[in-house]
Amino acid sequence: MQDIKKDPSFEIVRLGLRELQNKYGLQPEEILHQLSPKDEIPISVFKNPKLGILEVLVKYLKEERRMRLSTIAAELNRDQRTIWSTYANSKRKHPIRLPKRPSKHSIPLALFKDRKRSALSVLVLFLQGQGLSHKQTAIALGRSYPTVYAASRRGKR
Repeated sequence: MQDIKKDPSFEIVRLGLRELQNKYGLQPEEILHQLSPKDEIPISVFKNPKLGILEVLVKYLKEERRMRLSTIAAELNRDQRTIWSTYANSKRKHPIRLPKRPSKHSIPLALFKDRKRSALSVLVLFLQGQGLSHKQTAIALGRSYPTVYAASRRGKR
């Protein structure tokens, strides 16, 4: 394995981190955390047959990303009371944390702001836009083929 410290790019990153530390008063860990894709959700979290898509999404954002329910409501363009009840339902149906699985695809969080379609329809249409078939989408989401097909048809209308 090569020594990363000898790479010229390493020195550029180190200097950039130092400048951001001085400018914003942040620790390197805090700066690196800002680089993580917060606005993307791994598709693997949606593979939960006990919970609906919105329930999984709210549970993931609350428990894994440690977002406040009011922030989740703003991010998803939903009423705070809706998010509160959705989270309460998800905890009742699935009291343990969502399992962490590797994931090939990520879903932009901004997709779920669309209130004209259901969360499932938005998700299915996005995955199909990424080249997944109805069958592949059903497998990726842990849903039945007829459910995915119906969500796709409803979303296109």
